Amino acid sequence: MDGTLQMEIRRDMSELVNTSEHLKKGEQDRTRIAKARMLEALEKSMGIVTTSCKTVGIGRTQFYKWKEDDEDFRRKVGEVMNLRLDFLENELLSRIQKKEPGSNTLIMYELNNRGRERGYGDDRRIDITSGGNELLAPSWVLDKQKPKEEE
Repeated sequence: MDGTLQMEIRRDMSELVNTSEHLKKGEQDRTRIAKARMLEALEKSMGIVTTSCKTVGIGRTQFYKWKEDDEDFRRKVGEVMNLRLDFLENELLSRIQKKEPGSNTLIMYELNNRGRERGYGDDRRIDITSGGNELLAPSWVLDKQKPKEEE
């Protein structure tokens, strides 16, 4: 056998093994295809879930179920969301460097809310009757809890 044919056979075998692993998990080909289409739609829409779901023809509930149940899918969705953050950071830096007039409020809002793992936003935390679980609180809540200084 020549090398090219061997590579094709190995690739086909690999695909077969991957397919059988997915089938063992109970995942059908149409689900794998829908997940792949969803990831592509997410990338095209810059991570907007509703738009992507409509493009693919699935409900948001199904998307979040896949994300919860499938670690590989969840990881890939995270990669797409990181692309979105990269885009936002690049856009903000570009505007700053070019000293473009206008507001960067929307970009900063998005980065502050979705880019916390990159150091954006106010991540002060407060426990409000959460049974010991940490909850995020907006800074205005924390500011109201500070004692007022007397003049």
